[in-house]
Amino acid sequence: MEMSPPSTGWALDRRLVAVCLLCVVAVLAGCTTISGEDDDLPDSDDMQETYTSLHAYSATFVFNSSSEASGNFESAGPSRTEGSLIVRPGTGELYREVKPTNVSNGQTIVSNGTVVWVYEENMNRARRIESVQTNSQRRQLRQIVTRINRGNESGSALPIVPIGIGDGLEDSTDSASTGGFNIPTTAAYEGTETVNGREAHVLTVESTEESEVRGRWTYYLDTEWYVTLRSTSNLTLNGQQSRNSFRLQNITFNPEVPADQFEFTPPDNATITGSKADVGRYESREQLAAVTNLQVPDPDVPAGFELNYARRSLSDSQESISLRYTSDVATLTVSKRDSIDDMSINERREEVQIGNRTGAYRESPRQNQLQWQCPETTQSISGSLPRETLVDIAESIDC
Repeated sequence: MEMSPPSTGWALDRRLVAVCLLCVVAVLAGCTTISGEDDDLPDSDDMQETYTSLHAYSATFVFNSSSEASGNFESAGPSRTEGSLIVRPGTGELYREVKPTNVSNGQTIVSNGTVVWVYEENMNRARRIESVQTNSQRRQLRQIVTRINRGNESGSALPIVPIGIGDGLEDSTDSASTGGFNIPTTAAYEGTETVNGREAHVLTVESTEESEVRGRWTYYLDTEWYVTLRSTSNLTLNGQQSRNSFRLQNITFNPEVPADQFEFTPPDNATITGSKADVGRYESREQLAAVTNLQVPDPDVPAGFELNYARRSLSDSQESISLRYTSDVATLTVSKRDSIDDMSINERREEVQIGNRTGAYRESPRQNQLQWQCPETTQSISGSLPRETLVDIAESIDC
C-alpha cells in the first residue's frame, strides 16, 4: 500500500481522492499517443538498475493539495503536509515521519518490506499491516519511459501514476491496480529542469480532449539516481478539480542508515490493530505450490507479461493465492480462494461463457474483472486488459 497523506476531511468525490491523494497504482488501458524521443532520456532498464543500486536516500518533503469546493479552491484548503523520509530502493524498506497539522495527526510509518507499521504518537495507537509490498509507482514510471523511448505508438496503453509522497510503497492485494481510468492520453519527454539544485528529467502525461477525465501529470526524475524529486497533477473529475504537488528537499544520497532503521516496536501500552492474516510472497509458482493446499493456476498470459510475484494469504476462515504478472503497459492478477463467492448477474456484471463454464464479467474505469466458480473455490482475473483477452486467459486455467 502506497501510504497516503493524513486525512484532512475534505468533502471530495471518493474517486477523486483515490486518484489524486492515495499512493496507489493507476493503469490506463485506453487509446494512447506517445510523443517525444530524446537520446538524453535513459533506457528504462538502465534507469531501474541505477535506482536500485542506490543504497538509500533521505530527504524532507512537502505535499500540497487543494481542491475545488463550491466553485472555489480556497474554500477547500489548501492542505500542506510536511515530513521526512528514508527510502532503500528496491527493497520496500521505508521510514517516514509526517508532521501533525491542525486537521490531522502526525504519523510514523515504518516498513521492512513485508510488514508496515503506522504509529500515531499523540493517540499512542499503532496499526500493523502484513502485506506484500511492491513499488508500482516505480514500475509505472519505467513504463512511461519505455513508451516515450519507443516513439509514437497509437493505441498503446499507458499508466498514469497518482501523485503521492515519494517513491514509497503500494499494497499489493488480490485486486489489480486501483485508482486508474481507461482514458486516452499523450505522453512526452520535456527535457530537463533544475529541482532544488539537481538536474531532473521531465516527463508529462496528459489526457486528450475526448477523455471524460481531464488531467495533466508531470514527474521530475533525478538525472543521476532517477529518484522522483518532484511531481505535480491537475485533475478534473465529475466537475471537481484537484491540484497536487510533491517535492523532495534536503536530499542526501547513500547516507549512513542504522541497522534497525526499518524495524519498529510499538510502546508496551499502545493500542495495536492490524491484519491477523499470514501473508507470504514467493518468486515463482513452484515456491507457492510448495506451501499451499490449493492447486496453483498456470495461465497462458499474453506475450510480454512476466510473473512479478506469487502471493498466499491464510486466515482463520480462508486461504487465497494470487499470481501477479506485469508487462511494459499493464498488470494482470490471477487469483484463487477456497470459498464460493457471490456471482450474481446485475447491472454491473454480465454473464460470459468460459469454455463450458459460466463466469461473471465486470468492467469499470479502474479495471476489468472476470470471475468464475470451481468446486469449492472461486477464481478471478483482473487487470486493464479487454474482456476477450481475459476470457482467453481464463479458458487456459484448470479448476
